[in-house]
Amino acid sequence: MTPDTSVADATANAAGWSLARAMMLEAERLFPKVHDPAQRLLFEQRVLDLVMAGLRTTLITAAVGPALVVWLIMPSVGPMAAMVPALLLYALTVERLFFIRRAARAQADGDSRPRPWLHAVTWRTGLSSAIVAGWGYPVVISGNASLVFVILALATIVAASSVTQFCCWPPAMWASFTPMLLGLSAQVLLLGGDERLFAALFTALLWFTLGMAGLRFARTLHNDMSTRLLNEQLMRELDERRAQAEAANAAKSRFFAAASHDLRQPLQAMSLYHGVLEGSARDAPTLARMGECMASLDRLLEVVMDLSRLDAGQITPAPSAFAVQPLLERLAGMYEGMARQKGLRLRIHPTTAWARSDVALLERALSNLLANAIRYTARGGVVLGVRPRGNAWRLCIVDTGIGIAPEAHDAVFEEFVQLDNAARDPTQGTGLGLATVRRVADLLGHRITLNSGSGAAACLHSTCRAPTRRPTACPTRNRPPHPLDHSAAGCW
Repeated sequence: MTPDTSVADATANAAGWSLARAMMLEAERLFPKVHDPAQRLLFEQRVLDLVMAGLRTTLITAAVGPALVVWLIMPSVGPMAAMVPALLLYALTVERLFFIRRAARAQADGDSRPRPWLHAVTWRTGLSSAIVAGWGYPVVISGNASLVFVILALATIVAASSVTQFCCWPPAMWASFTPMLLGLSAQVLLLGGDERLFAALFTALLWFTLGMAGLRFARTLHNDMSTRLLNEQLMRELDERRAQAEAANAAKSRFFAAASHDLRQPLQAMSLYHGVLEGSARDAPTLARMGECMASLDRLLEVVMDLSRLDAGQITPAPSAFAVQPLLERLAGMYEGMARQKGLRLRIHPTTAWARSDVALLERALSNLLANAIRYTARGGVVLGVRPRGNAWRLCIVDTGIGIAPEAHDAVFEEFVQLDNAARDPTQGTGLGLATVRRVADLLGHRITLNSGSGAAACLHSTCRAPTRRPTACPTRNRPPHPLDHSAAGCW
């Protein structure tokens, strides 16, 4: 043998061995690798779950298949040759049951080593496949060609089923049908006659075709699993970032809520100094402007403090039954002067309705809505009233103002959004009133709805539940009707 021939043979042997290792034992190298150890462990654990599910499925075939084969071949090969492989397969099936239980118990106990269990499944499937091939010898030497083709057909069915059950772990997939198909092919080729050459070649080709198809299925499955793991990791990171952002926002809200007194002390001191200067200084317009600025800053700080307390969860509603008419009268009294200064008419539709909510918080929300309606109404007026809606009441504020375009209905409830105040005129508010309304409504469980269009009148509704029963302490004069009676006076 020449040196060149020796090198060529060694190269061929090495290539063949590498191919065998890749196909039979290390087929996972053909698929995308997960480099992160934790992700790799999770990947293999999911593969193990799929393999164990496939192993449990094969128990059905393992219980019926051997008995069927014995029934078919016993008349031709005799009881001993037919029964021995069947008994071995049944013994292996019983062992599989205990193996599955041990694996489930280990997983429940937190065993984080899926690779040894995968290898255990591999050699068990390989042993079962080799035992099935043991039926080939007595069948082939029996000379019954029909029986040989029946055994090959059954082996084909079992091999195709094994591909679907174990393709997620290629070593187990190859082990589940390689000894069986190649063993039967070799026995048919060596022990059979010339007429069986086709059967042997067909079985070998079937082995190769099933193996390549299984690898293709495995590649697709592993790609999907890798993508899913990556998506889950990104979702966890996103959840962590969101939790951090929410924690930071909550910390900010708690800080403002806790520091509200300290933040307002300098502003209160400035107000005192301003009062002192008003009596002695000559520049009255400048002092008036200073007062307006401090009042605007005080309103802004008050609204920011309210939003911070709401976001920090420091305000707990205390719902109770109350008459709606006194609430409407208080609101009208607070803003009647503001409406009169603009030449507007502020009207109330009298009502005897009762509702259930936190009166103080609801009054604050309706106050912001009413102030906003008056601020953006140039002529006409504003109406306060109540409308029935199922088992609840709709507290309505209707104005004849400039209206709000439908596409801006959601935006106006966001912080610092003012649709017609591009110059940020402080007399037009801070842009936080409706944001406060939305938070108060969410806290109370009320629904805020807006019916308006650009250049058209606006109608804002705050829906709150009616009490299940009228309070016994209400006066007998002008007794309110049942809270669900939609014929109550004042409904419109």
